[in-house]
Amino acid sequence: MVLGDLSLWKLLNDLIRDPDPDLVNPASIDVRVGHEMLLEVAPGDWKSVDLTEGPVHLKPGEFAQVPTLEWLMVPNGYVVEVTLKGAYAAQGYAHSVGVWLEPGWCGPAIIGIRNATRFTQLPLEHEMRIAEIVLHELDAPSVRPGRGQRHGTVGHTAPSTTASSVR
Repeated sequence: MVLGDLSLWKLLNDLIRDPDPDLVNPASIDVRVGHEMLLEVAPGDWKSVDLTEGPVHLKPGEFAQVPTLEWLMVPNGYVVEVTLKGAYAAQGYAHSVGVWLEPGWCGPAIIGIRNATRFTQLPLEHEMRIAEIVLHELDAPSVRPGRGQRHGTVGHTAPSTTASSVR
């Protein structure tokens, strides 16, 4: 079962650290782009980009890993699905990997964003409401919550061993 706004408001403080009630929609909660992202610059090479200094424009085909500004805490008995907002998908942003947060997850969601256009650069900026979370209720609480790969991650890591920093 997908939770609606009344249920989301009741769970908001258990779901998001320092939540903003204005982010709640009828059946989802908007999540925003965090402070930095990892931009793929070559095979196995990633650059950390500070988004607080202004928008970064993804060139056609470019891929970035973007953490949410919101720190998510998935209560036992629920799972969170993270999905790209339709208005951004229509502009050419592509959410390349589905994000499913298991019960007990604690940390930002990491969203893979690709520019799927052929000719247009697309901006990514701090606090942009690019995605939304949908809360699903399980039929029973999990026996083993909190076993996700990135459980408790403060930041995010590149999928390779090489990550350089750009400021």
